Amino acid sequence: MRPANCSTHIFTDVPSSIAAAQAATIFVAIHGANVPNAFFMRPTRAVIEVMHPDWAHRHNWMLEQDPTHQLIYFGLVVEASNWTPGLYEQQQKDAGLPPYNGNGAVRDRNVHLRLAYA
Repeated sequence: MRPANCSTHIFTDVPSSIAAAQAATIFVAIHGANVPNAFFMRPTRAVIEVMHPDWAHRHNWMLEQDPTHQLIYFGLVVEASNWTPGLYEQQQKDAGLPPYNGNGAVRDRNVHLRLAYA
């Protein structure tokens, strides 16, 4: 088993986003949450797009955008029980408001991933 160096990057500006994507060997992202930045990755790198079961039917767009298959793409559907409310959704629930009042979405939730590789 080889060790992995993991890091978190918050995509706030274009130059740092491009640099982070180009430096990544494996890019793990929630569906809809900056997955398009994978287009800045170097060829033969891998993208793991994490999806809630409600969004599993929306995975083909990434493959269609890369007809030469420069990236290795994995769509990972994670059981609903592994997702918890994000900050916005929890604030809405605590205030007795609908969870999505035009500003929140499944992509804003937290997800627990168990990943291992050899």
